[in-house]
Amino acid sequence: MFPETVLNTERLTLRPFTDVDIADTHASWGDALIQRWLPLPQPYTLQEATSWCTTVAHTLRESGDGIH
Repeated sequence: MFPETVLNTERLTLRPFTDVDIADTHASWGDALIQRWLPLPQPYTLQEATSWCTTVAHTLRESGDGIH
């Protein structure tokens, strides 16, 4: 299991996904150029973004698969 980590600098904060990231995740991961290089479902739905931000990314971290 990886710990839940937040990294802060003057200009950047890296933190786990939360429900406030759903709309931005849906918009960016639904982009055709992003989908060209990442193995994402097409079309990338709001339901998939919600699942990623609230469940999947956290489950992967807790299982030791990595920090996404």
